[in-house]
Amino acid sequence: MDKVARSSKIALIVTALFLVAALPITSVNAAPSEESEFFYGVEYDWSSIDSDLTNFTGLDLPEIFTEVMGAADDSGFDLIIGQLMTGSSNVYIHHTEDISPQTIKDYDGDSVSVWSRTTDVTLRHGGLVDGILMTDWSESTFGMNTTGFDIDITSSSQNVLSVDILYTEYLDDSYNLIGADMDFSMNTYTSTSFDFDATFEGDGEELPIDFNVAMSFGYSITDSSSQWRLESPDPIYVELSSEDDYGWGATGDLFGDYDGSIDYSFSVTGIPTEDFGFDSGEFDIEISDSLTQTDGDFEMGGVHTEFDFIMGDDMTVDLGDGNGLTTQVQSCENCPPGNPLMFVMMGNVIGGASEAFVDDIGESFSEGLSENLVELFDVGGDDDDHDVVYGDDWFYCDNGDIIYSWQQNNGYPDCYDGSDEEILMAEMSYSNDQDQFINIFTINNEMLNLNAGWPYYTCDDGSEIEWNMINDESWDDFDCESGEDEYDYEMIEDSIFTCEDDFEIPLSKVNDGIDDCMNGEDEPEYGDLEITEWYCGEDDVDIPLSEVNNGVVDCTDGWDEPRYDGTGAEISDFECLSGNFILLSQVNDGNYDCYDGDDESEYEYNVEISEFLCYENDVAIPLTEVNDGEDNCQDGSDEPVIVESNIEVLYTCSDGTEIFWSQVNDGTGDCADFLDEGVLDKYTLNYNIISEQGN
Repeated sequence: MDKVARSSKIALIVTALFLVAALPITSVNAAPSEESEFFYGVEYDWSSIDSDLTNFTGLDLPEIFTEVMGAADDSGFDLIIGQLMTGSSNVYIHHTEDISPQTIKDYDGDSVSVWSRTTDVTLRHGGLVDGILMTDWSESTFGMNTTGFDIDITSSSQNVLSVDILYTEYLDDSYNLIGADMDFSMNTYTSTSFDFDATFEGDGEELPIDFNVAMSFGYSITDSSSQWRLESPDPIYVELSSEDDYGWGATGDLFGDYDGSIDYSFSVTGIPTEDFGFDSGEFDIEISDSLTQTDGDFEMGGVHTEFDFIMGDDMTVDLGDGNGLTTQVQSCENCPPGNPLMFVMMGNVIGGASEAFVDDIGESFSEGLSENLVELFDVGGDDDDHDVVYGDDWFYCDNGDIIYSWQQNNGYPDCYDGSDEEILMAEMSYSNDQDQFINIFTINNEMLNLNAGWPYYTCDDGSEIEWNMINDESWDDFDCESGEDEYDYEMIEDSIFTCEDDFEIPLSKVNDGIDDCMNGEDEPEYGDLEITEWYCGEDDVDIPLSEVNNGVVDCTDGWDEPRYDGTGAEISDFECLSGNFILLSQVNDGNYDCYDGDDESEYEYNVEISEFLCYENDVAIPLTEVNDGEDNCQDGSDEPVIVESNIEVLYTCSDGTEIFWSQVNDGTGDCADFLDEGVLDKYTLNYNIISEQGN
């Protein structure tokens, strides 16, 4: 009897899930005369995942693990692998209808009479996955000392998901969808920990390693109430009941409120830093924070939503009540286990609330994380508060102390006896052009760096750069704005822009904020722009949709205007984006006859209406993309062309002589005073560095 009862329960669950993705065969075109109500649910115990996986795929994971461990044993080392998954997933759905007259506000804010149906969804999921890997090996026959390892690795992962949805959609008496309301809350939490405990043995020494890594993340959207209103009544269910496949699309506004919270943590402990010359716990890390937002709100205007219904075969389904109760349905092959529109709205609610939540707490999250990192790594602290590690080379002091090699001769006695610092003496003299002499006899702890400096070069725009930046071949990043510090020949512009009156200006003056043409056509112009088009087949051109059904023939074949037969009946039509057809005389008549309103002209307001024609292929681009530093035309004709002339640039020395610009900062003094190389003063230097021992 238990077996029969268990099979019956499974059959009822499968049947319920099947019916969720199925639709009645009979068409719908009016509000129902009788209310319906039903319940169903699905429960799954994750402790049976191994057996279910074996039944579905034929893979027996325990058997595979056993074979791997046996192979390891044959190879001479011990290996134990284990994994345990526990938890459950539960989904319960309650569907009701209320056909009594109700009043809501539609997209335009007008009161409309509707009836409603509600789906109440409760989802609870919790899972725990524990894993272990233990292996050890030792060998003592090859030498006096034992060589081997003993490794234990454990991991644990926990995830929890809780979702509550109360979805109510509103329909008029013609079964058109007006909109929907949703009360939504979601809590998700995941945590992972990893423990590594190992001992490596060899050459008479042991290296123990024992560390832990743990992280967690929690996110919740609670107490969210939202409204979704379509721009116009949508016959989705009417169309769906009469077609095999149906591509649905609708546009509307979605707005609501929410409470949100986020928390995270990350830690690393136990890394044996003391075995590598650091203090114990030097690299222990722990970061955590929690942020909340209450009374948040979001608004998503003009949200366009699409869903393609792929319908399957008609069938008769036994509801499994034991009395032979059946129903006629048509399956939906790609529908989720529930009302597809509910999942569409849920996705938009999660997206809208999450985006608003990130905007609200983003700065606090960034500041909190930055503070944690500053505290963790002591970023921004005094230089004396932290060490700098440049490698693992060591310096041995005379008294037996050990310091890093980079601490030797750094100007500070790091050894207690000071043996890391040599006393150096420098004998130095130099003379300048005025025959002035300076003698320096002793320098302790550091070398004296004498820098005579260099002059500055003034660019065409008045800015200054250091002399050593001239002719440094930084072609992709000029030091002077116009690049005159790099050009050996005078640069001239080789591109023009022709104004409407045939007056020519350099292309570099286009889109620069100044009207150089008489009518200002060299600067961007803004206005209203129609974005809907009609295709003239014979002419192979597009015309604005506003020129269709306007009484004027614009296409050569005349198909942009209504056509009639001998009886006066119209024989011209227009195909909507949804695939429906309307009369051409209904296009551009001020009424939305297509579901998406694509039979009426649509405009973008206050957009750029000025264009620039590329030279090579006459492709039009916005004028704002001209002279903006980016090649938007394929041939690059939208950007000024600067070329070198055959006139060499000259540099004038301080005594009036001229040299070529290419000789400036080239390592050779061509001016008498070497000013072309950035020399302000000439020095003659002589110096000797002598150690304390006289070397």
